[in-house]
Amino acid sequence: MKDLIQKYRRIAILQPVLKTIDNASYKTMMLFINKLFCNGFFPTYAYTDHGYIPESRNVLARQIIDHPDNYDVVLWIDSDQTFTFESFINLLKTFDINNLNLLTGSYLKRHPTDRFICSYLINDTLDAYNPLLEQSNGLLKIDGCGFGFFLMHKKVLLDLFKKYDYNIFEMPFIGKKGEIKYKGEDFIFCEKAKEIGYDIYLDCNCKIGHSGYVHTPNDQDDRPIVNFKRVEQ
Repeated sequence: MKDLIQKYRRIAILQPVLKTIDNASYKTMMLFINKLFCNGFFPTYAYTDHGYIPESRNVLARQIIDHPDNYDVVLWIDSDQTFTFESFINLLKTFDINNLNLLTGSYLKRHPTDRFICSYLINDTLDAYNPLLEQSNGLLKIDGCGFGFFLMHKKVLLDLFKKYDYNIFEMPFIGKKGEIKYKGEDFIFCEKAKEIGYDIYLDCNCKIGHSGYVHTPNDQDDRPIVNFKRVEQ
C-alpha cells in the first residue's frame, strides 16, 4: 500500500453541505481524515455551506483548478454518506489498477423500499437515466452517478475548466412551460465529462452507507429516514 499512498498522497476531500452534516457522516469524516493522516496521506478537507449545491461544487472545484500542483486526486463526499477508511483504499486500488479517471462507490438511493443505487445507464428509448439495481461485485462502465463518494483525477476538472470556465456544475431547467423539472448538477457534470472523452465507472465492491433525509411533495419538512442505512464493507 506504500506505493499507492505515495502516488495519491495529496488528496483533496470536497464536501458541499446543505443545512447541516448528518451526525453519522460527521463522525465518519473525522475518523476518515484521522486515518488518512495516520497512514501517510496529506489530506485537504474543504466544504461549503452555500444554499445552492451547484454553486457550492463550483466553489470547491475552483480550489483544485486554481492550485492543481497541491493535489494528486480528488474525492467528493456528500454530507449524508457513511464509509470506512478501508472502503476508500479499496476504491483507490481499483482506480489505480484500472488506470481510471472517474470512479464511484456503490450506495443505495434514499428510498426505504427499493434496492436501486445512485448509478445510472441511459435508456435511449425513453431518453432517460435508469438507476441500476444493487450489484454484488464487479467494475461497471456507467453513464451517470451521484457525487456521494466519487473519486476523480484532478485533470478531469482542469480539462472541464478549459471548456466551461468555472461553470462546471449547473442545474438547468429542462421541463415544459408550467412544469418544475430540473436535471441534477451531478448528471450535468457526467454529461460534460463524457463529452470531452472521459469514461465513468462504478465499483460495485465498494459499499458506501447513505443516511439522511428524504423529501416528498406532501411534506412541509424533510423527514429523517432512521431505519435505513447501507452496511459498509
